[in-house]
Amino acid sequence: METLHATLQGPYLAITSSATPAAAGFFQAGGICDWAFIEEGLRTGEGLLAAISRRLDRQASIARLIMLDRGPGQFTGLRAGIGITQGLAMGWGVPVLSIDSASIMAWSAWEIIKEARLATDGRAHGAYEANLPSPMQVITVRDARLGAFYVAEFSSIPGLLEAQADSVQTLNLEQLISTFSARRTSIACRGELVLVSDESSQKRLLETNAFDETAKADVTWLRPSAIDLVGALARLGIERLKRGAKPLQAEQLEAYYVRNDVAMDLSAQRAYRRAQGEQSRIS
Repeated sequence: METLHATLQGPYLAITSSATPAAAGFFQAGGICDWAFIEEGLRTGEGLLAAISRRLDRQASIARLIMLDRGPGQFTGLRAGIGITQGLAMGWGVPVLSIDSASIMAWSAWEIIKEARLATDGRAHGAYEANLPSPMQVITVRDARLGAFYVAEFSSIPGLLEAQADSVQTLNLEQLISTFSARRTSIACRGELVLVSDESSQKRLLETNAFDETAKADVTWLRPSAIDLVGALARLGIERLKRGAKPLQAEQLEAYYVRNDVAMDLSAQRAYRRAQGEQSRIS
């Protein structure tokens, strides 16, 4: 097994499969991406291992550490990502650093905001909290299917360097709208509210009257791409390693399931999809 000193040297393989499309990338110690693959048009996980294998055929150097998005998210994707990661980690004899998907989404949002403001004012900022309004409230939202959402809140971007977001909640649409409205009111005139979502969640939220033109003007709404997320996973992972985060052995990996009952209730999932399909045909 690689030592912690060795893992800090890179290269790293990052894998995100808790959302569609899944993605993978090789990164150097500074967080620079050498190669990336986005799995378009396939079932989650089908193309990742083949793409990684093709990359290794061209460039034989293996990763010293694998970084994995551990969810919550799509159950099929999570199982595929963990299976691929465990197989590669055991074969290469390297450790794994797993990070929850909510923290990855929040870190990706911070990177997007930082890049936009850097382009605007032309100056780089060394500290993580630099050039950010204070306070800055980040809410991450991901579609959990069956009418629910995975929701997490972050009041400190630097705090992402220290701990996992183990406070992810499963909320229904009404609860999510209530949470958003409360945060929007509390932070008004004192900072910035950032909402980070996937495409499905964004579509459903925009269909509600909670997101009228006034509300949309009050919030910075971001939808990171697959390449944004896999890059955020790698760079957040690197920063956590620098601060003493302990990688796991392959057999220690576990997905972050917020709703284990949903993972088992396949009949309920099918019924929900049928209802959604019928609603789409009616509309």
